[in-house]
Parts: sequence; C-alpha cells; structure tokens
Amino acid sequence: MALYMLQIKYTPEAMRNIAESGSNREDAARAAVEQCGGKLIGFYGMMGQDYHVAAIVEYDQLPNYIGTVLITVLS
Repeated sequence: MALYMLQIKYTPEAMRNIAESGSNREDAARAAVEQCGGKLIGFYGMMGQDYHVAAIVEYDQLPNYIGTVLITVLS
C-alpha cells in the first residue's frame, strides 16, 4: 500500500459555510477516500499556508487515489 498526501484549499465561501454549519470535514474526507477504496490516515489543519488541510491517505492502486483527487476537484 502506498501513502499519498492531499493538500486541500477551501474557497472563502466554503470556509464561511464550514464555520456556520459546523460540519465535520474530516468525516467527509474519510467518506470520499473510502468510497475510492482508500484509508484516511491523517487529517491536519494548516494555518498560514496556501492550503487549509493536509490529508494523508493510503491506497493499494494509483487509479483509486486519482479517483479521490477527481472527486474532490469536481465537487
């Protein structure tokens, strides 16, 4: 199994919606990763960076990882 790091950047609107709704983005990320056959290893908030979240994921096949990337980019 290979480990990959995803960096996630939220739009200002998304940040506002997350703050107002109190939604758990780690649970949403875990669901997206597992939907593509992977495992979420870590979910880390980042401050003062270009990205807001770093996620460490594990997959046995590269196409499954790419599927997760496409889901996050297209949603």
